[in-house]
Amino acid sequence: MTHICLVRHGETDWNNQGLVQGSTDIPLNERGYLQAGAAGAYLADSNWDYLYASPLSRAYETAVTIAEKIGFSDISTDPRLQERHFGQAEGLHVALRKQYYNTRPIPGAETWEAVQTRALEIVEELSLRHSGSRILVVSHGGLIGGLLSLISKGEIVPGNPPLKNACMNLLTYDGSWQVEWYNWVTPELAAVSAAE
Repeated sequence: MTHICLVRHGETDWNNQGLVQGSTDIPLNERGYLQAGAAGAYLADSNWDYLYASPLSRAYETAVTIAEKIGFSDISTDPRLQERHFGQAEGLHVALRKQYYNTRPIPGAETWEAVQTRALEIVEELSLRHSGSRILVVSHGGLIGGLLSLISKGEIVPGNPPLKNACMNLLTYDGSWQVEWYNWVTPELAAVSAAE
């Protein structure tokens, strides 16, 4: 059986301000590093064979912090793990994005279907390349949510509830995909996230 744990990146200043990041490359803030460390401390209790990350700095920095905790040195990046490109909505407050584009397409934005297609493509490729392995993948809330919605056949609704920063989501593959954990946050991660 193949295990793929999808970890959302830690917090950024844009997360904290409620701004749409998309493919804009925003780094982790101080809390984001602490969240990544808390997730890594939990993940260190299991053995992992491979670590992949989105090349956007907030995901890659999260992966580096996790790698330090789990004693891992090799991180592979793949552009298919990047967040959805939100076109003209990037940099807008989430509430304004919903107000302006609630029922109409966002100019220049990647479609959710395209995001789901590339997300499924990369996890299926990893499950074939590393069959029977335990794989960590650090990515983004929109991509992870879209993938989980696709695999769960709509039982998981992207953004409802929103994926928390540095949350863990475990998929297993043994002829078919199963979602074992969704939006999992340890008490330590919750404490770091709530700290002022």
